[in-house]
Amino acid sequence: MAKSSNLRQLMMVIKPQIYIMLKIGGTRHAYAQIAKTTDDQLGFYDIWPLSPDPENIEFAAPKTAIGNIYKARINKIDAKTQLAFLTLGTVDAVMPFKSKQVFTEGQYILAEIISEAYADKSLRLRFAGEVKADGNHKPSLQQAAENLAQYCLKLATQNNSQITCDDFAFCAALKKQAAINGVDITLNEIEFGKKHDQNLFEKYGLTEQIDELTQSQIKLKNGGNIIIEHTSAMTVVDVNSGSYQGSNMVADINQQAAKKLFEQLKLRHIGGLVIVDFLKPKSKAERLSFAADLRDLAKSYKIEMGSYTALGLAEFKIKRSGQQLSDKLLEFKL
Repeated sequence: MAKSSNLRQLMMVIKPQIYIMLKIGGTRHAYAQIAKTTDDQLGFYDIWPLSPDPENIEFAAPKTAIGNIYKARINKIDAKTQLAFLTLGTVDAVMPFKSKQVFTEGQYILAEIISEAYADKSLRLRFAGEVKADGNHKPSLQQAAENLAQYCLKLATQNNSQITCDDFAFCAALKKQAAINGVDITLNEIEFGKKHDQNLFEKYGLTEQIDELTQSQIKLKNGGNIIIEHTSAMTVVDVNSGSYQGSNMVADINQQAAKKLFEQLKLRHIGGLVIVDFLKPKSKAERLSFAADLRDLAKSYKIEMGSYTALGLAEFKIKRSGQQLSDKLLEFKL
């Protein structure tokens, strides 16, 4: 009987979990931290800013969130670079266009935000349609991006995750949205007292994994380590043997380093150019084999692998869609 019971336990699959921790700023919700785990391993983490509107009972995204569609005025057109420059209220934005598309300065159009502003980059837009003349010549929000409840439900329904949240008001919003969508959710409501020393992530053992996302040096299970350094132009990564004690050092460390690196790039929302200095395999056959495995692994993480540089450094390119996690952590002082 004991063997049968143990076998059933081994066959059980731990249901994916989503943890949502909301931060109250003054009298309103300022932002939410969202963590998603599978088998207790962190697979997704993000900081989701909320609209500063004091009446934001729907947990709406800010006005500059990806997915918002505006009626906006084209202020300037650069035909050479095929860029149109617009203003959404007080926020500058840029919209690429194709040579077949014809726009004029002063024209009003519908434009959707497809990339957040980051570093010295403006909001990026895409053309979303023509605007009928209505006499109103002010930029205005025409269609709002998904709110926090819609976003979290979308995450949960991807693989039937259980949701745990530390805010009763948001739990109510989740239930309301689930009813609108006609979906069933498993919701665990927890609310900590104001004087409670523990938060949701600490209670469920996520703090250490989230803290790792802020560290430049990350240890590998086999004793090696990777060092991730971000600059304004690129992200550079160094792979080191560390305290590795095995006999197949280069292959073992490179294999673990590649998987850990791609996980970290996704979790940290790193985009742009990434240059990696892996340990160098000795033979040509080993180099070719590792390069092929590396390309396949990168593809599984939806990361584009380029060629090796003359110095043997691996190049990767990740499409940017907004702020990196480090920028959000700095913005919200986390």
